[in-house]
Amino acid sequence: MSISIFIDKDNYHTLLLTHLSPLTRYPMSAAESALMTTLLEDYSTESRRFRGLVCAVTGGSTGIGNGCVRQIVSEGGRVAIFDILDSEGEALAKELGENSVVFFTHCDISSEDGVAEAFTSTLQRMGAIAFDVLICMAANFIYREVHLATHADWDRALNVNIKGTASCVKAVIPGMRNKGKGAVVLTSSITGTLAFPGFVP
Repeated sequence: MSISIFIDKDNYHTLLLTHLSPLTRYPMSAAESALMTTLLEDYSTESRRFRGLVCAVTGGSTGIGNGCVRQIVSEGGRVAIFDILDSEGEALAKELGENSVVFFTHCDISSEDGVAEAFTSTLQRMGAIAFDVLICMAANFIYREVHLATHADWDRALNVNIKGTASCVKAVIPGMRNKGKGAVVLTSSITGTLAFPGFVP
């Protein structure tokens, strides 16, 4: 499931799209990643739709977030990756154009202050005043049976998946409103609607 919030100067327009697809499994295999890239290309209405746009992708070091970063770059955009997986994120930035096209910043989105600082400092590094696009892919999962999940497990999952996502949206909306436009894409896993053994949604 993904929730897209399109912002113009006067209104918030929300579009809810539901995708029941095995592609939401994390992490994706190489074949799934390739298929996701193909699907994204098929949805594109023009080959350079991100030309000149400054984009932010949380959880962009691996999985679907990685695919989003690659697609944005292929269509002319610049991307800030916010993730706690430093080696993977730095490698991706180096591959695609470190500190020119892709900028990696270590960021644990469960920290509201950390998000605000990371987003502000990264915009400065990019020479930009605001993000045009935010894609929230960062997530935390509980890999155990529900009766074995602890309060600490739940706290971490909720602090990342709910509060962390809210902090990211909070960080970008003022700049988008000042610019008079912007797009925020929020995603969730299919595990929010379907049960999997040994996995708490």
